Amino acid sequence: MIRLREALNRIADNSSVRLASMLSADGFLIECSEGANEKDQMVLAATCELIGLAGRMGKELDAGHCRSIVLRFDPSSVLIEAIEPDMIVATILADEENIDDIRSKIKNNAAQLRQCT
Repeated sequence: MIRLREALNRIADNSSVRLASMLSADGFLIECSEGANEKDQMVLAATCELIGLAGRMGKELDAGHCRSIVLRFDPSSVLIEAIEPDMIVATILADEENIDDIRSKIKNNAAQLRQCT
């Protein structure tokens, strides 16, 4: 999992990103970038629950898996991006100013993230 943590650290290598993590579609934390504190872990736990809920909603809508969720708070945000139906990257952002850049960074690192799991 060291390579996975390194890939997540690259995503978190931005002053806007407090934490990057890999979650399963059924809501389990696989790995997270360095520097996660207790509050971040609590946010990830809630994010895991949200992913499970989104999956159930997609099933009820016959719409497949959830591809993206953005939760905006003041000033933080949580960005959830599925790189595969069963591989989700969740990031905790200090602000939402660079959200499109972070999405691009996740997309650019998707191949390496897939190889690591």
